[in-house]
Amino acid sequence: MRFIKIEQKEAAGVLAETLQSALKQSVPVTWFLSGGSNIDITIAAMEQLPEELTKNLILAQVDERYGSVGHPDSNWKQLLDAGLNIKQARAMPILHDPELPLIDTAAITAKMTGELIKRTYTIGQFGVGSDYHIAGIKPDSPACIARDLAVGYEWTDFKRITITFDAIRQMNRVLTFMFGETKKPVLDSLMNEHHQPLAQPVQILKSIDSSVVYNDQLGEELTV
Repeated sequence: MRFIKIEQKEAAGVLAETLQSALKQSVPVTWFLSGGSNIDITIAAMEQLPEELTKNLILAQVDERYGSVGHPDSNWKQLLDAGLNIKQARAMPILHDPELPLIDTAAITAKMTGELIKRTYTIGQFGVGSDYHIAGIKPDSPACIARDLAVGYEWTDFKRITITFDAIRQMNRVLTFMFGETKKPVLDSLMNEHHQPLAQPVQILKSIDSSVVYNDQLGEELTV
């Protein structure tokens, strides 16, 4: 795992460059998208991708808030409402069947995630919450101990569907973006302390060689 210090305005360019490099190899590429604090980065990075390259791009999600398709709290709806231009990519949102129960939607997500990891080059884009969660993996939640590649569970805020630690470990590239003073305690803990992922799910990044944490607080400088 590496820490690289950049300005927040540079994040989209770093992400777009990573995606373009993979897409230029003429192999299918899956981009696992995050919502929340990463929405603006996602949209700006997609805008920078040449239209032609997006033919080989698949858009998937690292997590979703369960409910009817297009419900107001949906991460996918928020991405679309914020202006995500899919271009020629293939979109595979987690919520696609309004009649599927949580457990069945999670099972389909796990199967889909496994196929994408097996058959495509995978790039995971993540943010981290001030409570140390990554993707939809909340501290001390069932997602921390799930054995499949995705899991559904009910939490204090939402019913959630998320990829799991095993899925993150199997991705080809893992890029995490954290900006602002509120994220500094999380960065300090990740860099200087040792905690079990059950208590701080973000700690899973330490077990991933390809993981890079881009932030505006700590780490080596990157010229872009």
